[in-house]
Amino acid sequence: MDEKICICGCGEPTKGGKFRPGHDQSLRVAIEKAVGGLENLVVIVEKHLGHSLDTRPNGKRTHPD
Repeated sequence: MDEKICICGCGEPTKGGKFRPGHDQSLRVAIEKAVGGLENLVVIVEKHLGHSLDTRPNGKRTHPD
C-alpha cells in the first residue's frame, strides 16, 4: 500500500487520509495568520469564487422567506 503524506506540509505519514489528526486545523490557523485573519480570508475566498460564501449552519435558512 502506498504511504500517504499529510498535506499540511509536515511530511508525516497519515493513516490513509489527507491529514494527520489535528493537522487540518493547524493548517487552517496558519493560513488565517498569513492573510491577516479570518475576515481577510473570507474576502480572498469570495473574490476567488466570484460570489459570497453561505455561512448559515448546514446551508439551511432558519426562517422561511
